[in-house]
Amino acid sequence: MPPIEGLRDVPYLDNTTVFGLRELPGHLVVLGGGPIGIELAQAFRRLGAEVTVVEGLPSILSREEPEAQAAVTAVLEREGVVLRTGVKLTRVTAGPVLHLDDGSTVSGTHLLVAVGRTPTTGGFGLDLTGAKVNARKAVVTDKHLQASDTVWAAGDCTSPLQFTHVGFEQGRIAAKNAFGSATKPGSRSTWDDRVVPWVTFTEPEVAHVGLTEAQAFEQHGDSVLVSYVPDSRADRPRTAGETDGFVKLLALPGRVGGASLSKLVGMTVVGPMAGEQIAEGALAMRSGMFAFRLAQVIKAYPTYGISTRVAAARLFREQDGERARPAQG
Repeated sequence: MPPIEGLRDVPYLDNTTVFGLRELPGHLVVLGGGPIGIELAQAFRRLGAEVTVVEGLPSILSREEPEAQAAVTAVLEREGVVLRTGVKLTRVTAGPVLHLDDGSTVSGTHLLVAVGRTPTTGGFGLDLTGAKVNARKAVVTDKHLQASDTVWAAGDCTSPLQFTHVGFEQGRIAAKNAFGSATKPGSRSTWDDRVVPWVTFTEPEVAHVGLTEAQAFEQHGDSVLVSYVPDSRADRPRTAGETDGFVKLLALPGRVGGASLSKLVGMTVVGPMAGEQIAEGALAMRSGMFAFRLAQVIKAYPTYGISTRVAAARLFREQDGERARPAQG
């Protein structure tokens, strides 16, 4: 709970208690425009509730590519969700009524607080074991997920990536390292968060793995190639009537051979099957595959995956009158 005046004094829901509702809210006010807030905002709007989202940052889904933010924003506004972005909450009064820093207010029948979750790591005696927690109260571990001689940590209590699939994979690694043959050289497994896909389950879905364009530009400059294929130019999305999305690939050319040896450093997909499509990018990054291999894979027609092949081809040549561009900051 953020330290906002009056927030704890009014009834509120979070992403656990909201599922205990037995009646549809008349007007649900969502505090937070991240994945949880936006998923639930769209769901309750489709169930028939009036919905307003309040987000302090300039856009919803701030960790995603600007194109993804714009696509989901357009869909939500088309469906009737009111988005109040770039405004800070200063206090909350009964109603609930949210008072914003621009002098305006937002009132509703129910308040959903969706501004993230903090690990609950106090009260376990971790300090007695030598384990430490950081500023966000998460358990600090090494690359083997070991926090002290006798403590390993996995999942939301340690990772900033609070996803079920991260908890599962970390749990597998931590259990192996804690109870396996850890004394054998090279036997311990290592956690690597550089290639972790995530999906926001709105409609359309937003899926991402690796770097965003801004992050890639910050690390590698304009040597990064950006290839973008909108669903409005792809046959399967057009025939399905779902053209709000896109496929975006980021590739870093190799030191020898230029673009021909480029490898993916990031991928974002927005669309009905984005969560499935992102697996191809995650595999390419995890295996160190050259990006031109994605352009060589024959895809069944008409499928959503063809857009990935077209995007990969544009990294090396002109395709349908388009080709990749340098990254921008």
